Amino acid sequence: RPELILKVMPDEMFCDDTEKIIWNLIYDRATCDVEFDPVRRLAAELLGRFPSCSSKMSRLISRDLSDGIRAVRVQLYAFCNACMIGEKRMMVKRDVLVSMYDSVLEILKLALCKHDDEYRKLQRGCIDTLACCVRIHFLYHDEEHDSAVTMKIEEISEEEEDEDEKGGVSLLNRSLQLLLKSDEYNTPFRICVANAILTIQKMLLDSSKKKELERLARSCVVDIPRDIAEQNASLFGALLRLNFFACYHSKSAARTNATRLLIVSTISIQASTAPQVRLEGLKLLGVLLSSLETMPSDLPDGLLGKMTASLRSLANMDPDRTCRKLAENLVGLIQH
Repeated sequence: RPELILKVMPDEMFCDDTEKIIWNLIYDRATCDVEFDPVRRLAAELLGRFPSCSSKMSRLISRDLSDGIRAVRVQLYAFCNACMIGEKRMMVKRDVLVSMYDSVLEILKLALCKHDDEYRKLQRGCIDTLACCVRIHFLYHDEEHDSAVTMKIEEISEEEEDEDEKGGVSLLNRSLQLLLKSDEYNTPFRICVANAILTIQKMLLDSSKKKELERLARSCVVDIPRDIAEQNASLFGALLRLNFFACYHSKSAARTNATRLLIVSTISIQASTAPQVRLEGLKLLGVLLSSLETMPSDLPDGLLGKMTASLRSLANMDPDRTCRKLAENLVGLIQH
């Protein structure tokens, strides 16, 4: 097969002159309904090796799925591959990232409308693409604003949003705003955005980029609004998980935000009707306690007592074995 020959060709082969000859042939193979999945996947990978792939896919992407789900999945996969290849050389332009990010948000809304296998694959493709866009945009933004570290999510004004393409607001901050302050999107959509941010952290962990991972983690600590904590257990659990990963990979994030995160984790372990929230709260509490040498001086009166009492109750009576074990270990950690 010609795709296998192209796979072993050097990057120099994938230039503008070659693209004019074989781009359409490879794209047709990638989107062909009667082709085998491995062939389509390889063809999409080959598209990602062309320098212009990311900009082409941002223009080709079908926001309304009019090209069909398979074609959109190919476009997303090729774009992600182009991002991974072009990351070191900063080949993917900032405006392309912003355009693709906006398109994928629209596609994700449609992908969540149905629950068959093809739509689930499309959801996964949207999450991975959002992760790629946010990650590379964060690299641009981080290089230009190296001294600025986002430890707390603040309101983003309309004027700041207009400056996004100039680096004024990172796509990471936009994503966090979608999680916390947007009534336009439903809970499944917002959980997908949270999973995209967690996917970035997994990408960096797998590639052993610890410094970049810590910088990202410091920017991912979020204040969880009271209405979410009280009324939306699924989203509450996702935000707790996000804070856990942030504090796990950055002790400075844990220490700087210790008081408010200890408060929210104590609230979460008292969630009697949401076992997943209790588990995520216990994990967050564990990473906080292991990062702190002493309790914060501004901790509200009585909070430590409530925390200890709740942990003892969970250690004795929680129906989930993992929660009981975690709670038991944390009681021992507090007493020492």
